[in-house]
Amino acid sequence: QQLVTFKDHSVGSPSQLNITAWIFGWGQAYSQLNDVLWTIDNGGSLFIRFHTVTRAVEQLSIAFPSTVGDRSCLASTQSTNGNEYLMVTGGHDKQYIDLLQVYNLSSNQWLSADTTPSLQTARREHACIAHGEILYAIGGYRTGSSIASIEVLSLANDLSTLASQQWSYFAGGELPSGRYRHRAVSFGERIFMGGGIPYITDVYVIDTQTHGISVMASVLQFATRSPGSVLADGVWFLFGGSDGSPIADKYQYMALPALSPNGTSSPTAAPSSKNPSASPSLSPVVTATPTIAPSTKSPTNTPSDVPSVSPVAGPAKTPTETPTKTPTKTPTKTPSEIPTGAPTKTPTRTPTKTPTKTPSKIPTATP
Repeated sequence: QQLVTFKDHSVGSPSQLNITAWIFGWGQAYSQLNDVLWTIDNGGSLFIRFHTVTRAVEQLSIAFPSTVGDRSCLASTQSTNGNEYLMVTGGHDKQYIDLLQVYNLSSNQWLSADTTPSLQTARREHACIAHGEILYAIGGYRTGSSIASIEVLSLANDLSTLASQQWSYFAGGELPSGRYRHRAVSFGERIFMGGGIPYITDVYVIDTQTHGISVMASVLQFATRSPGSVLADGVWFLFGGSDGSPIADKYQYMALPALSPNGTSSPTAAPSSKNPSASPSLSPVVTATPTIAPSTKSPTNTPSDVPSVSPVAGPAKTPTETPTKTPTKTPTKTPSEIPTGAPTKTPTRTPTKTPTKTPSKIPTATP
């Protein structure tokens, strides 16, 4: 149930990996939309895109309505009618920013500022991600401390209703602890978050259907902040980052657990036995698949043979746990059905259709 660490000899020298990580690994200002990776330049004023097929890098001189610095978060989405959007939330430019700025890639124009609601809490270095028609802003940093709150915003109807929408706090509450410079990916009906500050190896999981928040403890192989983050075919990769010093020569990955139709996690795959110095093979995925076990209550065992219940009270040694179900074929009434005005003497008539034998000695206790 751990991310497997590998030495990467195929990307290039550590200096080359550092350059790649700086352009596309800052993470908060990084998002993937189909075959294109998007990021914001260090000044927070223009977009950079990397085509994963052609490997071409382009800078788009698109002036931002408001400068967001290098600590904002970038998310992307494709609406049901095919329009593609880049969404910039928060940031820091001499002050903490609560803005949402939305760029329509299909029409090449920014949405008007009066149609894009501001965050409830200004934040920077948070994670943000669009899942379905909901935009999430998760954690972050503000005024000397990390943030644990999660905000959500509806992106329904091709974002046409943004002007009437407001950010609201997530119904499932806050993260177990504040976190910033972390990474988030969406897979199935859940959002997975890892890395960041404080330096911990736990992964937080948000269930977008039940609004539950759970923890996968000690899953990361090494703690890191601001790593490059990519989700490919259900496999989550975290590249490099920093633990106080640049991490330039290793990355970690795991196959995310999918939910079965009944809402439980899929079976766990066998751990990899490959040498950690080798490059990973994605066909098949060789890492272990963590399983998030839902909290369930132990079912009560029901006896297979439920005895008939006599209308009289049992002896003092009768067990306190009485089966709640009475066999449908037993015409005898349960004690709860005896009228309050029932006679105090024990009835002498025994139902003739009772499938169980009537004790030869009827207790004389008063019902």
